[in-house]
Amino acid sequence: MTNALEHIKTIKSKCRDICSSLTFYDIKHDPINFSVGAVDSGFVVKKQMGFDVVICRASGAIYNYQNNELIKTTYLNNSFKPEQTIIFSDEEIYTGAPHSIYRLKKEIENAIKLTDHSPNLLLLDGSIVPLPINKPQKSSEFYQQYLELIKLYEKLYSLCKTNKIHLAGVIKDTYGKILIQSLKENKTLSVTDSFLLNTCMKPQTRTEFLNYGAGLHPTIEDIKFPAKIVVSYLRPSDLDSVLRVEVVDLFENYQETYEMVNSLCSLNRHYAYPPPLVDIDLKVKLKPHEIENISREFNMFNQIQRRDNRPF
Repeated sequence: MTNALEHIKTIKSKCRDICSSLTFYDIKHDPINFSVGAVDSGFVVKKQMGFDVVICRASGAIYNYQNNELIKTTYLNNSFKPEQTIIFSDEEIYTGAPHSIYRLKKEIENAIKLTDHSPNLLLLDGSIVPLPINKPQKSSEFYQQYLELIKLYEKLYSLCKTNKIHLAGVIKDTYGKILIQSLKENKTLSVTDSFLLNTCMKPQTRTEFLNYGAGLHPTIEDIKFPAKIVVSYLRPSDLDSVLRVEVVDLFENYQETYEMVNSLCSLNRHYAYPPPLVDIDLKVKLKPHEIENISREFNMFNQIQRRDNRPF
């Protein structure tokens, strides 16, 4: 235990040395007088013999703010009934790609619906693009579904541009290394960007803007849309960790997008995360009894896995 703690102290010391070579920028947090769209989903996979049951509840909402006060919330639907689908076993199923494609399609479809309300800012919970692990092999039976997902992202970007909506993805617990891998000063340290920045980043600052190019992300090259993806880290509060924020540069003023996100995150010093994403997360979270009721229906087929049916 002692050796492990000493190792962490050594790593943190190296992180502080690297941070001395970084440039941080102050970022504004003005009073919130704009509308925000937010989407998220609750998502559970129940494994059976030969197929998986994917249970998902996705939704979105519009939040209208005036002088930092939430004055109105409009949800896309009020029933919030979970949906389920069956995914039969395939070698890709073990990567989780088919499950994630299904979930992301639900989320982006809801984001597209929110563009009809023309919020000033539209937030995704997570990355602004599909993750590399979400991309199946071209030989996979799920590859066509992946291409359909890419089309939905392209449609979302286009609608946001047409309706002058700022679009951002907020990642609260990131394992990304785009920043530390870009540093020529670092040759040996292999930690996440968030670990590095939490050792030295001051509140109400951001890192430099980094371009998220196709060479760094295999799904970006599949999205045929004439706008770059910009990545930066924010630290809205001294009492919480850094956030990774990804923005689609639709109007060449992504600085304003980051300021809007920072203003929302600054409403709570102890949990510096956009309140609209917190609220919609609570609304779509699957309850244990919902998962149990749906699972029980499929258990009637006696297709549960042996490991879940053993008497010990």
